[in-house]
Amino acid sequence: MYPIKQATLTCLLVIIQLSLFSQYKLTDNCEYAWEAIIDLKFADADSIIEVELVSNPNNYYCTYLRQTSEAFQFMINMSDDAYDNISDNYEERMNYLEGNDIESPYYLSCQAEMQLQMGMFNIIYGDRLSGLKKAFNAYNKTYKNIEKYPNFNQGYKLDGIFNVAISNMPPFVNWAITFFGVSGSYVEGYRILEKYFKNCEGTTGIDAEAALYNILAFKLNKDPKSAYEFINTLDSNYLNLTLLKYFQGNVAYRLEKNEEAYDIISSIPVQQDDFYFNSYNYMMGKILLRKLDTNCRNYFSVYLNNQKELQYHKEINYLIALSYLMEDNLENFERYKQISEDKGNEISERDREAVCDYDRDFIPNIYIARAKLLILGGYYDNAEKELRSFKYSLPKYSSNSPFELEYNLLKGRIEANTGNPLQAQELYGRVIEDGGEENYQFASEAAMLLGLLLETKNAQLSIDYFKLARKLYKSGYYEYIDEISKKKIEELKSA
Repeated sequence: MYPIKQATLTCLLVIIQLSLFSQYKLTDNCEYAWEAIIDLKFADADSIIEVELVSNPNNYYCTYLRQTSEAFQFMINMSDDAYDNISDNYEERMNYLEGNDIESPYYLSCQAEMQLQMGMFNIIYGDRLSGLKKAFNAYNKTYKNIEKYPNFNQGYKLDGIFNVAISNMPPFVNWAITFFGVSGSYVEGYRILEKYFKNCEGTTGIDAEAALYNILAFKLNKDPKSAYEFINTLDSNYLNLTLLKYFQGNVAYRLEKNEEAYDIISSIPVQQDDFYFNSYNYMMGKILLRKLDTNCRNYFSVYLNNQKELQYHKEINYLIALSYLMEDNLENFERYKQISEDKGNEISERDREAVCDYDRDFIPNIYIARAKLLILGGYYDNAEKELRSFKYSLPKYSSNSPFELEYNLLKGRIEANTGNPLQAQELYGRVIEDGGEENYQFASEAAMLLGLLLETKNAQLSIDYFKLARKLYKSGYYEYIDEISKKKIEELKSA
């Protein structure tokens, strides 16, 4: 054989071999790596990926999986150094994937997810325009891939998330919806993600990730009830995985099931092999605060010391301030309220709620503050005692004062949660009547709560109250009042 022909044949054989192995392959190892990621065993996930690359050294799915594993770690423990590292790795990995195995349905799907992750991180770190551009590119890739591969189940994961996310854009990026010409429906998002999960069931690791995406969609849409119901349909094996167990506790916390949340979160070790799960401190501190346990401050302090990125600093410092207010320690209340104002950013909704709190033109009443925390924890009997103490205390307040308005609002919440809807309706109505002209959120929130109370009894009256909640809503109030009211109006009208 002539040397030139032999060399050509050798090159062809190499190309054929590379084409067989240089591709996106969701192997058993990749599935096991996914399960390790959801269990926060990132070192195990890295080891499994290494094993996979021994067998399939050019499996591009591993590149996506490594970036996603780092993204999960970064979302839990953010820092400037970690941001620089994941940014560099993202660029390198995107360049590596570019133009390779472009006919695989995973090609655009994996790149889209990596872009969305990095776009979110850019926004959190202040580079909003770059982040939004990446998110928009991810959006385009997602729907281009669906058009090309309509039967590819993995392609619908981001379809569901985009539908829910676009329905819940925070105020500072609302303009992007119009500018980029995107649209979404959380109802459609729910449907897509439910189907996605059902199609993933039985696929190790991938099914756990699909369950996580459903839970995150419910949380993103401020729908903890649906998240709780979904979690209760899951096999117990899912809830043995740390991240799913964490969100099980988080959802219980959101639904005023504080003791259930405490039992779940306290069973999670803060040290996950080589990974420190700082979110444990975040949740445990908040759970203890609702029990009026000042030991919450220890967890909050540890969390802040380990949370180098400034997200949630406003929220947690204001919660520390509240913990001192519970003890009638006004000096430290004012001190940490000022720290909350001075530190952190306003990217997360929890931080923006802290801004609403420290911007109030009055110091919360100790009994009212304690009662609110207890109600949020589901401790209604103890909350009732605090409200009675408020009524017996001096001075007495006018019916339109913020203290009296919040008293009636909280009393209404207790009645609504203890089987007395008529009394709750009367109390909420009183808040609207006395506080409708005042520059406090209580009347707007009372109208929203009345809408929720009447939702299954009188749809039209419920709509009227949700409309009233929106009419009374002003900038500087908790955003969930307007957002929930808007969605409920749409739901009830389309029912």
